[in-house]
Amino acid sequence: MGIASHGRVAVSNRPTDPVVRRRRFCHPTGMRALQCWVVACVVCVAGSSCSSVPSAEELCARFGLVPDPARDACRCPDGTTRRESGDGCDLPDGGFLPFPDAGVADAALPDASDDADVRCEVGASRECSVPGARGACANGRQTCNEGEWSACESTVRPSTEQCDGIDNDCDDVIDGPSAAASCSATRVAEAACSAGSCVAVTCADSWLDCDDRFDNGCEAQLGTLAHCSECGEVCGWDCEASGCNDAVGVGVGERHACAIRTDQTVVCWGLNLYGALGNGTGTNSESPVVVETLRNARAVAGGLEHTCALVGDGTVRCWGANAVQQCDRERDNAILTPHTVLSVNDAVALATGAEHTCVARASGHVDCWGNNEAGQLGRGTETIGRNSRQRVMGISNAVDVAAGHLHTCAALSDGTVACWGANSYGQLGDGTTMPRSTPRVVSGLDDAVAVAAGDRHSCALKSDGSVWCWGDNAVGQLGNGMTGLSTSPVRVRELSDVADVVSGPATGRHSCALRRDGELWCWGNNASGQIGDGTMDVRLIPVRVASNVASVAVGGGSTCATRTDGSPVCWGRNDQGQLGDGTLAPRAVPTPVLPL
Repeated sequence: MGIASHGRVAVSNRPTDPVVRRRRFCHPTGMRALQCWVVACVVCVAGSSCSSVPSAEELCARFGLVPDPARDACRCPDGTTRRESGDGCDLPDGGFLPFPDAGVADAALPDASDDADVRCEVGASRECSVPGARGACANGRQTCNEGEWSACESTVRPSTEQCDGIDNDCDDVIDGPSAAASCSATRVAEAACSAGSCVAVTCADSWLDCDDRFDNGCEAQLGTLAHCSECGEVCGWDCEASGCNDAVGVGVGERHACAIRTDQTVVCWGLNLYGALGNGTGTNSESPVVVETLRNARAVAGGLEHTCALVGDGTVRCWGANAVQQCDRERDNAILTPHTVLSVNDAVALATGAEHTCVARASGHVDCWGNNEAGQLGRGTETIGRNSRQRVMGISNAVDVAAGHLHTCAALSDGTVACWGANSYGQLGDGTTMPRSTPRVVSGLDDAVAVAAGDRHSCALKSDGSVWCWGDNAVGQLGNGMTGLSTSPVRVRELSDVADVVSGPATGRHSCALRRDGELWCWGNNASGQIGDGTMDVRLIPVRVASNVASVAVGGGSTCATRTDGSPVCWGRNDQGQLGDGTLAPRAVPTPVLPL
């Protein structure tokens, strides 16, 4: 083979000359690479088979070069100089000896699909790919076994993006925008992918993801007692869009009842012949209805067929029956929505009797209006018919007031109690059965802090937590274990640490006491199950009815209470739906009032 002046390997077409068949190029940077070049450029003699692959020494000698094993390369022969361009050797006579691949462009390494006839060095490895694959996350690798390349291994190809912290679609973005599409759970309206985990962004209407678990979707149904408007807000009774609207207080009339809700609105249920429910109609309701136009209520009380509420600003609003002006409106026998009692703006306590109403004012005075047939208004007279609001005589230091059927009592700041009105059963507690149209001090009490009045009996709570009662005792309403009336206070048995005591306003002949630990105890008449102990047996001494009670009120033949979780319950007589459970059936145990 000769050396051409242009520095290329001479190629001759003569049959006796070597024939170079260029099939594939390598980049020879060493002797092994030159071997690769020779294999790629097979040198054959015309009419004979191709020669075998030469050794490194033969390879260098074939091109007039000298092997240099230390550098794994061929070098220029002695007496020649390597050209600065690096493409060959300058000869002493001015000639030029090119390197075998001078002027030949580099070519890529062969891939696995087109080098079956190219042997490899055992143990070598290289990256491989699959023809036509696009967006591959990893091309995999091949290893040389017995001189042949293995199949591609560990190749990762594109798939649908998932929310798993992996670049599934091989776009160099982990958990890309399309990853959210793989997130699906019950009642999740919109989902997102965050840090390899699916999260609920928006839930279906009225549902919320409260436990931050995606696998169970949006599990909390808002508008239910278990979950109202916020996670973890459990309602005891009523739920509205704005949140829980539980009961915080109750008032019970003869055959209707009411509850104050968290938002200080009032709902009522039961008899509504004269508008005692305050919803603008005269239709009874066996479940709660909203009292119209009433806001900011602090207390509510029911009479025979009328209702009154003490409002936060010290005013009083009344509705229902008004035949004797018990709602303090000069005209109208029935008031279907709340009416503001004029000239009262500092009330601190409210009481409704059968057909009269009284308030204790911040000044210590007591005002009453309505029926006065037995002198229960305390103005020194007994009058039948309509009676407007007037001040009770002789009282200037009242802290609490209670109204029974035809009598009234007040607890005074000095610890004494004064009563006035009907007294045929000794309900005034002055040691007689004489009616009084002006207040008389109850004998034997000097540290009372609250007072209650029933049909024909009265009770007082003392500062030591004991309860004392007087008056009618035919069905055990005095709680002393006997049935004879008493014209002076007797101690109620089995009771201590009491926080509040209540009695019915009209025909109520039972009483209840709420202890400081939330236990409720009741005694007296039980003909309709109003005691709440599961029987209809008269109870001459208090029996334990319930625990976790927050407030209580007593009606003619029924009782209602609110629990500490905000749920109201009622029991006893239910002929007018006064228990609010959606039925007319009596209940001998506390029964939940229906929500709105």
